Amino acid sequence: MKLSRSEQARINGAKSKGPITPEGKAASSQNAIKHGLTGGLNIVLMNENNEEYQLIRARWFDQLHPETDAERGLVDRIAAAEWRLERYVAMQSTLMDYEIDTRCKAIHDNWSTNDEPGLLAVAFRDAARESNGFDLLRRYEAMLDRSIARNIKLLHDLQDRRKAAAVPEAQDKATPKPATPILTMRNEPESAGFTSEINAATPPIALPPAA
Repeated sequence: MKLSRSEQARINGAKSKGPITPEGKAASSQNAIKHGLTGGLNIVLMNENNEEYQLIRARWFDQLHPETDAERGLVDRIAAAEWRLERYVAMQSTLMDYEIDTRCKAIHDNWSTNDEPGLLAVAFRDAARESNGFDLLRRYEAMLDRSIARNIKLLHDLQDRRKAAAVPEAQDKATPKPATPILTMRNEPESAGFTSEINAATPPIALPPAA
């Protein structure tokens, strides 16, 4: 049975390792919705459900944890690509339903084996001969799959560089500076463990003999 987008989004969302409390989910979802120019504008068509798109978008934000504007922009691209991918998959299914319905009588008249796989196969064969629609949809699907994989890799590269840059900075803050040696004057007792450069370099002063 074919699932709706909202049902599929809920199934995918169950796999998320993001926030689990109601407060955490609400905050994370709102962060995703508020950010960026691609929060649904020019992505969700008039006959599509923007709330379903926001569920998919929030799920990606929960899973990938972007922290900078560049990282959030990549997550927006990933969410938009998945939305379009699901659109093209739905178009393929709808197109096949249409082809089966329009060719069903002719298939029944010319072929005694008319089970569902057979109807689908013959409808697909005839439609592929007359139109390149299925081929075009397959190309779009492959392009969007590559786009999602490429942007996830770019995001992970950005996150790795950000985390690597933060490590030396944290180490510098945690490393104490060495203490400055205290030099003593010639006639003062020297601190344990230090040698006075003044004492080492200055010869003793000869005192006059007592009268």
